[in-house]
Amino acid sequence: MAPKSLVFRGGAAPQASAPRAAAVARPVSAMMPTARNTLAEGQIGSGGSVPGQGQAPVLMHEPGEDVLRRLVHPIFQVMEQMDRVLPEQSWFSNLVTPNSPIQFDITSYQVPDGKTLWIYEYEFQIYRLSGVNAGDFIPAEHGRFTNVLGFDVKVGERRPGHLHYGLDPQPIQISRYQYRPTIQDGNISSIATFNQAASKSFGNVAGTAMALLPVRKEMQGPSNAPFTMFANENESVSLSCVIFRQIQSPIAAIEGRIAGYLMNDQVSNALLNRIRPL
Repeated sequence: MAPKSLVFRGGAAPQASAPRAAAVARPVSAMMPTARNTLAEGQIGSGGSVPGQGQAPVLMHEPGEDVLRRLVHPIFQVMEQMDRVLPEQSWFSNLVTPNSPIQFDITSYQVPDGKTLWIYEYEFQIYRLSGVNAGDFIPAEHGRFTNVLGFDVKVGERRPGHLHYGLDPQPIQISRYQYRPTIQDGNISSIATFNQAASKSFGNVAGTAMALLPVRKEMQGPSNAPFTMFANENESVSLSCVIFRQIQSPIAAIEGRIAGYLMNDQVSNALLNRIRPL
C-alpha cells in the first residue's frame, strides 16, 4: 500500500522542517551561547546577562564625569592637628641611655561626645637649624636621628596593630654560646637572648616595647595598602616621642601631625557595617 501524502492548501509546505534538519547537522559547540555571540546580539548593557555571570551590569554615565568621586559630604568634618615642641637641655645629656630614656607628648586630641574619628594620616618631623638666619629651621634629612629616638602613636590606651621595630641594634654573637639556666621549667637561654632583652629595654622602660616607630616618612603597615585608625568618643589620640640615646646634634623642634575625618557615631557604624566581611 503506497504511503499517503499530505496536501497543504495554500501551496507551499511549512518551513519548520528545514531548520530542524539544519539544527541536527550543526555541531553542539555552535549551539552553545558564547561571549562573542552575546556581544553580537547586544545583550550586555541592555538588560541581558552573560551565561554563568548573573545579571549584566547596566552601562551608565555619571554626570560631571569624575567630579562626584572627589566630593566629600558635609557630614564628614575634616580634622587636622599639628603641634611642635622645642628642645630641652635634658635631650643632649649623656645620662640618656636605653635604660633611662626620655618620653614626652608632642600633640594629643580628644574625640568629642557622640563623634568618631577616622585617622588617615599621621606624621612626625624633626627640624634642625638652617644656619642662615637666627631662629630659622628646616626639616632634617630623611633618616637622621633614627639611632637616638623614636615615636609612638596611641589611641586611648592601646596601640593598634602588631608592630615590631628593633631600633636599638644588638651585637652579633661571634663567640660560642654560653648557656645559662632560667627559672621557667628549667629551660636554658643563651647570651644572645639576654642581649636581645637588653636591646629592648629602652622600650620597656618607656612603655612602648617594640612598637616604637622609627624616624621615617612612611606610616606603619604596607606602603600600598589603605591605612585607617578609629578613635571612639571621649578617646584620646596622642603622638609622643621617646629619646633613648644622647642627641649630639642641634635640634630646633619636633613636630607631630594627625589628620582624618570626624563624623557622627551612627554614620560611622552604618558605614563600617556595609564593609563588614561575611
